[in-house]
Amino acid sequence: MKKLVILSLMFVLAGCQVFTRLPETQSTVQNKGKDFEVTIPGGWVEYNDSKENTIVLTKEGPALQWVNFRESSLDKPFEFIDVKLKSDALVNEVADHFVENLKAQQSGLTVEKNQLVPMDINGNDGFKLTLNATNPNGLVFKVLVYGTVTEKSLYTLSYESPALYFFEKELPEFEAMANSFQILSQK
Repeated sequence: MKKLVILSLMFVLAGCQVFTRLPETQSTVQNKGKDFEVTIPGGWVEYNDSKENTIVLTKEGPALQWVNFRESSLDKPFEFIDVKLKSDALVNEVADHFVENLKAQQSGLTVEKNQLVPMDINGNDGFKLTLNATNPNGLVFKVLVYGTVTEKSLYTLSYESPALYFFEKELPEFEAMANSFQILSQK
């Protein structure tokens, strides 16, 4: 009986693996809903518990860098705030809601907008937003977000990392991933 309990526990824990190391070479990954794809350089790790509309990555652990590619409905574009967007939403409006959602995600977080510029994302009007976020312990994170609104969806590509050392270290790889981002089906 004791062996059966131990064996059962081993199977349960084996199935609870949260991260999967991606190939050491570049690979193209689609979200589970097959709405978009992105090319990932070698050495990154994918968070397996991602929702259908999200690809979440890290290289050295989520406390050091966190990359999130996300598609969300305009009826519920943000996870932590209750707001709807229209397909003709202005860049400033979407950016303000992104900041509001980030603050709602962690209490005590202060967020400072550094730059907001319009840009083309996969043939759609979009934006590039850079932020500094300081947690209650005083740790400063840099956040870089690309976003675009289509007829029915909001797509966000975000990179978050501590401002000292780690942000700049993986920034070129995030930029390459963001440049490879392709919308496959517009919901």
